[in-house]
Amino acid sequence: MYENITILIKDYIDNAIIQGETTLNGDYKRGNKAVKNLKKIFKYMVKDNVLALQMLDILFSNDNTNVIIWAAGHALVLKLKTDEAI
Repeated sequence: MYENITILIKDYIDNAIIQGETTLNGDYKRGNKAVKNLKKIFKYMVKDNVLALQMLDILFSNDNTNVIIWAAGHALVLKLKTDEAI
């Protein structure tokens, strides 16, 4: 488990940004690695709704569109903050 929610959120943001950038520049290997990392982080969110809610609050306020898109998708799957996700 991650020791610090701040690190978990930073990793989520970094990987969502990387995935968005690599979609545009064609670096699929780096993009696929970022998606794998996002899936690993999502597993923590599935296991702990309180953690997920805390993360989503911060992720939805991020300036990067791709971070928000990933957060919205994960929120919908978790059935948390669905109005914000939509």
